[in-house]
This record gives sequence, C-alpha cells and structure tokens, in this order.
Amino acid sequence: MALLTVRAAADRLGIGYSTLKQWIYQGRIRTTHTAGGHHRIADAEVDRFVARQTPADGPGARPSAATGLIVALSGRNRLRGFVEEVGGTWALCYPYGTRNETTLRLLGELECAAGLTTDPRRATSDDPLLELPRIDTNDLQLEVVELA
Repeated sequence: MALLTVRAAADRLGIGYSTLKQWIYQGRIRTTHTAGGHHRIADAEVDRFVARQTPADGPGARPSAATGLIVALSGRNRLRGFVEEVGGTWALCYPYGTRNETTLRLLGELECAAGLTTDPRRATSDDPLLELPRIDTNDLQLEVVELA
C-alpha cells in the first residue's frame, strides 16, 4: 500500500495543501501517522475520496451542486473546473498579484460576470466589469451599535 504525503495527495486531488489538512482535521479523509507524527494518506483513500465526489450517472455526468473537489492539470484547467462545478453567474475576487491579460482573457472566455481587484477605491461606471476595485471593510470606520 503506497502512502502519500499530504502535499502529494493534495496535488493529486487538485486542491490546496491547507484545504486537505482541514479535511483531515474534520475527518473527511482518513490518514495514518508516521513515527514523527506526520499524516500519510493511502492511495486507496485518495481513490475512495475521488469516487465519493464523482457523479454516479456515468461519464460526462454533471453534479447538480458544487462538490468542492477541483481536479486540474494546469491553472487554466483548475479555473475552468471550478467554474463548471459552480455553474451559473459568477464573480472572481483576484488574489494579490495574479491579474494579468491572460487572466482577463480566460475570465472573458468563461463568461465571468465580474472580477474584483485589490485596488482600494470605489468603482465607477468607467471601470471594466472584470477589473472592479473593492473596498476593504477593515478600512471603513463603522460605529458599532450593541443590540439589547
């Protein structure tokens, strides 16, 4: 029985390391521990988890709701997989430093309704829908009112 590191299993599942760690802590995926206390995941457990997330209606079947599992080979495929899983109208909040012409082109191809940048200002009617600024709510001065 082959055992995978958490990082290797996350890569195989097409998800982030921290996401898989949270799933381990939540008991969604079973692990064993090394003598040093590190988690290891059996190949069979990864296969079991993938099978649980895959629609049983046959090849090409689409889930009726998002499953939370993204399987991808590249950045573009990962984005497309996420969009196809969620379906419908959607928007993207860009992480810091990741918006470029390629991203904007891909979002247009995938029919993204809006893209929220990390630019800290109010949007105007001149802003492109895929490059809308957003205001960090931590920067707003709000009065906290206690409800009785």
